[in-house]
Amino acid sequence: MLNPLARWRHDIAATLSLALPVMISRAGILIMVMVDTAMSGRSGASEIAYYGVGAAPLITMIVMGVGLIISVQIICAQAVGAGDTRECGSVWLAGMGYAAVLGIAMVAMTSFPEFWLSKFGQSADIVAGAAPVMYALGWGLPAVLAFSVCNLFLEALDRPLPGMVVMIAGNVLNIAANWILVFGNAGWPAMGAEGAAWATTGVRVIMAIALVVTVLVSVDRARYGFGPWHGSVFRISRRIARIGLPMSLGVGLESSAFATMTMLAGVLGATAVGAYTIAHNLNALVFMFGLGVSTAAAVRTGNAQGRHDAAGLRRAGWVAAGIGTVVLCVLGLLLLLFGPALAALYTREAAITALTLSIMPIVVAMLIPDGLQVVLIGALRGADDFWSGAIAQFVGFWVVMVPLGYWLGVTTNGGVHGLLWAVLIGAVVSSIMVLARFEWLARTRATEFANVLNHRKPIEP
Repeated sequence: MLNPLARWRHDIAATLSLALPVMISRAGILIMVMVDTAMSGRSGASEIAYYGVGAAPLITMIVMGVGLIISVQIICAQAVGAGDTRECGSVWLAGMGYAAVLGIAMVAMTSFPEFWLSKFGQSADIVAGAAPVMYALGWGLPAVLAFSVCNLFLEALDRPLPGMVVMIAGNVLNIAANWILVFGNAGWPAMGAEGAAWATTGVRVIMAIALVVTVLVSVDRARYGFGPWHGSVFRISRRIARIGLPMSLGVGLESSAFATMTMLAGVLGATAVGAYTIAHNLNALVFMFGLGVSTAAAVRTGNAQGRHDAAGLRRAGWVAAGIGTVVLCVLGLLLLLFGPALAALYTREAAITALTLSIMPIVVAMLIPDGLQVVLIGALRGADDFWSGAIAQFVGFWVVMVPLGYWLGVTTNGGVHGLLWAVLIGAVVSSIMVLARFEWLARTRATEFANVLNHRKPIEP
């Protein structure tokens, strides 16, 4: 038996060992988008706006799809905590089925980009430039979902390194592909933002194949129920939907709200949407580190939920929140220090650079509340609370942020500064709601688990 201090140290070490490679993996997702955006901006003043607007609707689709299949990780993490891992293979198979169905539906939707972009009130020039970007990226969405299922599955088994390695390799390959397609090297014509989109789609397909092969080759088939499949795939598919739908709704609400803010920036003009896109990219990159800690929180609280360990669940959530806060504070300071250099990577346009630097302090202030809410939402998910996060995100981002952003940014001519103040306020509201909910949940789980453990000996962590 570990003493209380040793348990806290154990939880910190276990969370960090899982969170660090996951943070790198999650950051790699945004680094790919940042590289695309930066290299597109280097190819022409308007290309950064084309890529930002063309990619924005797809980000919502991706996060909603990934939100659904996050339940693969939750179910497997709880099974590992309970000491019953044989259904994990069927969970993976069901998740891959969802990835295929959702991916095909997304490709169909993105085959008509002009229709969707014109609904957001964008100018004819931006629609014409952004539509090929949206179309090209759409073909890579099934691969994004397949990669995510495999990555989430491996992370639930405490094997985050394969996803990290594949993500790093994918980013290197993406830079090379962009150099060819964006700027027109190696005999290819210069395609600007559209070239960046096709390069990313190709890389995503390669990454998905690599991780599917990793799962099939490296996972202990007997222990995790691979071939013959252990458990009903249809029953597990229903459970994935039951758990995943509220998570998909929550992240979809958040992402669609942020996509709406990008569209509001587009209404303000090319300079505004360029600066907002750069600022949002940098914020999102740092946010991905918070998302990595959130994944660790979900796995660790999921393990505790499977063991019916209320004290372990509480420690897992608050340890993750503390680690996430420290990480985001450090990264926020780095963002302030290197803001000019980072902005210069995206564009040579002096007006866009100046506007980006003027909004950077607001971007940094957003990091803590935005990161804290996503970490604790991960902890809530691992503890089988799937609706509270969705409700908090709806209130914070749709009830507060979007209307306030329209008023501060457009109606009162506050511009991009007004939009970002609205984002900050919405993130604060959401984080307060999930913080209060997790504290309440951690206390009530103690009573619930005590009743269960009267009939079953707990499993030691």
